[in-house]
Amino acid sequence: RPCCWICLDSGPHAESGSPLRRECSCRGLSGYAHSDCLARYARRKSSIAGTADLAAFGRPWDVCPNCSQSYRNEVAMDLSS
Repeated sequence: RPCCWICLDSGPHAESGSPLRRECSCRGLSGYAHSDCLARYARRKSSIAGTADLAAFGRPWDVCPNCSQSYRNEVAMDLSS
């Protein structure tokens, strides 16, 4: 059963109700995440990277850290807003 690789919940996000999505190239049960969890992860990684290296700052918003492929479709749209 798929679960979010960040919060490990297997259903909709507990607070926002956002569904599990996998809009990258991960296969099998890996790569599923809630958009809210991905946004929280990206904010944290971006703050660690700082603004000195803009590529490292923006990467968590664009690329899956598990498969290194760009996010697509609804996940990409959610993270861009």
